[in-house]
Amino acid sequence: AEECGLDGISVHGRTRAQGYSGNANYEAIGRVKAAVKSPVFGNGVEGGLSKVDLGQRRDIQTISTWSFQQNGIRGPQHFSLYGSTSETNPGWNTSDRKLFTPLIEVDSTHIAAEPFQATSIRSSTNQPLGQFRWLVWHVYSITPLGENTSFQEVQVIAP
Repeated sequence: AEECGLDGISVHGRTRAQGYSGNANYEAIGRVKAAVKSPVFGNGVEGGLSKVDLGQRRDIQTISTWSFQQNGIRGPQHFSLYGSTSETNPGWNTSDRKLFTPLIEVDSTHIAAEPFQATSIRSSTNQPLGQFRWLVWHVYSITPLGENTSFQEVQVIAP
């Protein structure tokens, strides 16, 4: 993949048998980081929280998300976004203000359902949202069955 000129690699951190259940294996993500020259962005999920390691502190310009109206009910987005400058994995306790900075809460559950929904988070002054190494999404249940948004893609722009 590196020979194709890509800018980075995102690692899901779970086995095929786990699918989207269970927590990410950060040791496995570390082995991938050690094996390649390209930046490796690990992602993981734990109890409604999703985490991305950007590898180093970066000025975050824009964060965009896209979701799909899976089964006609899982497109609306309801999440809180946090950033952390920690050099090591900050864990999952987003209420710890020594480790996490709250960035925004998004709730599009009141918007008419469309096949896809998108959000774009950026500063109105064209300044970075902040400098972070870690981003954590706390995703809230949006269906009567307790299901979360069906995110299809997340984009972080860090020039």
